[in-house]
Amino acid sequence: MKEKNIIFSLDDFGISQKANENILKLARTGKIDRVSVMSHGVIRKEDADSLRATGVKLDAHVDLRNGIDPKRKLKDGVIKRAAVFIGGYFLGKTGPALIEKRWEGQLENFRKIFGKVPDGINSHEHAHFFSPYFRISLRLSRKYGIKYVRFGKKSYWGAAPVSWILNCFRKNNTRLFSKSGLVSSGLLLSFDWIANFADLEKYPKNEKIEVVFHPERDEEMDFLEKF
Repeated sequence: MKEKNIIFSLDDFGISQKANENILKLARTGKIDRVSVMSHGVIRKEDADSLRATGVKLDAHVDLRNGIDPKRKLKDGVIKRAAVFIGGYFLGKTGPALIEKRWEGQLENFRKIFGKVPDGINSHEHAHFFSPYFRISLRLSRKYGIKYVRFGKKSYWGAAPVSWILNCFRKNNTRLFSKSGLVSSGLLLSFDWIANFADLEKYPKNEKIEVVFHPERDEEMDFLEKF
């Protein structure tokens, strides 16, 4: 049974029909708290309506791209992902001005699909943790009245190197977050950062912990169905 302080968040609604179907199945169980939507992805109206009817919080899962990469893999190594990210930024392909316009477009798409603004904001591959993009996410949150941002008030040093990188980014953004007036969990972690899920029991019951899952991955879907 899930403790009340644990927030289960599902990512990537819109990335594929498999992801959409798995997320809908889980959202209907009542186990899930939040779903992150890629509004520029493939979303059928009936699936969007069904997801909203579950009553879960719906967050915007903004992306540096404006379309789903047809060559994407369910898991990419952290070195490759970092190289692509850094290269895109310094070559000017993902400069802040372009990304702010792109993310605002994705928020508008979200509003058209669901008839409401998102309950929260986060990003594909945690791109919004990068300080120039974090500022964008805060500006857009103010503009659209979004109250929740995926951030985490404390560091979580998980089993995966990506968690270490994000903790460094998070520390750089702490002051910006504290002045934003936005709400976030006490801790943020992804399912694939956790060596043992039972380790979360050591945290105080009043500590909100957001755990991110990607139900398109068979092993994560299997865990959630059995949980």
